[in-house]
Amino acid sequence: MVNEDSWQPYPRYTYQYFGWYRPPSNPDYHLRLFRNGDNHTFEQETHYDGYDGEVYASHTSNYWNSNLPRAYLDTQFNDNYGEPNICVGTADATELQSGQWYWYWIRTWVNESYYRVAATDRISIVSQRGYRNPSWCYSTWCVFPRQTHINKYFRAGLVAPSPGWQHYWPYQT
Repeated sequence: MVNEDSWQPYPRYTYQYFGWYRPPSNPDYHLRLFRNGDNHTFEQETHYDGYDGEVYASHTSNYWNSNLPRAYLDTQFNDNYGEPNICVGTADATELQSGQWYWYWIRTWVNESYYRVAATDRISIVSQRGYRNPSWCYSTWCVFPRQTHINKYFRAGLVAPSPGWQHYWPYQT
């Protein structure tokens, strides 16, 4: 068993801060896909570029926090090995509100059995709309993807760590 607190040169974190614009004429316009049912989920993911065998972060620890409604720490089950995916999601996206800023942070580490530790790494930001099955279950193991949208891909020049980096882009639903 690896003790992620003892061998990392310094703690590494993934932090996301995001929200939906609130158009005056239709406040729920950008969240409308979450309003046509009651078991919608949402994840705002950070993917690290592991195709070169090096990553800034590959796995999550149990240290995380979020203001998302019904927040859960996403698993990495069945994810792409070349793009370690770190995120916190909401198991009830119907509770998301336009004009509200949401955030999460996760303490991360690199599994050196699979990757070399990178001082910096390219990242991509991915949004994923999903659903719960069964609908009464709010566990991370009951969440499945429905639609994925790459907001910014590795070639866009996003690099971790990036203290104070921020970017705004239109998310077309």
